[in-house]
Amino acid sequence: MKVDDDLFELDEIESANKYEGWQGAIADYFNFDEYRANFRTEILAGLTTFMTIAYILVVNPFKPKKAVAHAARALQLFWVWV
Repeated sequence: MKVDDDLFELDEIESANKYEGWQGAIADYFNFDEYRANFRTEILAGLTTFMTIAYILVVNPFKPKKAVAHAARALQLFWVWV
């Protein structure tokens, strides 16, 4: 089955007038038209990444030290066995 390439191409008029000013400069720099991206998608992706990293940084210190020590000991025993 052949994919119709016309479905994936933006109209030149639409892409030229899509963003103006500082948004246009950012869209041009990051090639939004080439990747079919927009500001909403990129902002949501950035917020999702930030929230994930923040969650990891908050939860990581509460990891029980016994579990880490146990995992390290198991790894040492595994390498001795191998």
